[in-house]
Amino acid sequence: EGGLGKAIPPRLVCACHRMDQQPSARSCSRGAPACEAVPNEPSMNLYINTTTGTRYELSVPAEETVEGLKRRLSQRLKVPKERLALLHKESRLSSGKLQDLGVGEGSKLTLVPTVEAGLMSQASRPEQSVMQALESLTETQVNDFLSGRSPLTLALRVGDHMMFVQLQLAAQQSGGQLQHRHVIASRGEPGAAAGPTPQCRTLHGGTSSNF
Repeated sequence: EGGLGKAIPPRLVCACHRMDQQPSARSCSRGAPACEAVPNEPSMNLYINTTTGTRYELSVPAEETVEGLKRRLSQRLKVPKERLALLHKESRLSSGKLQDLGVGEGSKLTLVPTVEAGLMSQASRPEQSVMQALESLTETQVNDFLSGRSPLTLALRVGDHMMFVQLQLAAQQSGGQLQHRHVIASRGEPGAAAGPTPQCRTLHGGTSSNF
């Protein structure tokens, strides 16, 4: 009887221990699956708009960087992050923390395709860079542009200069024809704009050495 009485308390203690452990999954050790499913890091919601009108809502850590956001978008869209350019209030996001660049909860960013034109030689012209950008567009982007549903925004790098060109079709009131309207946001020389256009205005200028 004495030996049997000593064997009962350990069993009761083990049962209580298991009951206490089940509801305390939050206090698990770092690296466990239950801990990874409940992130403690504050996050913020961003809205990513593409040039074709598609909109994505993305939740990222509050301390996320531009490089980290591009990596997330690259994995989601299956596109190399080197071909992604992000605009926030008509300014290109190149590097650094999103919060330091004015991006916070509910911010709207624009995702545009990029084309690396490289250094220009005497034989090359800005028009060739624009043609390369247009050739890289998908069929959906072209159809949405030609039907007037959404404009096209292209990011072009010519030498050390970065240009953001927006193409939009506008119907003329006097006739049924469509005309091209180019709005150019240039970070390089205004003269680096792509070719003669019916309407052209520079939103802001500057020199960009990074891309």
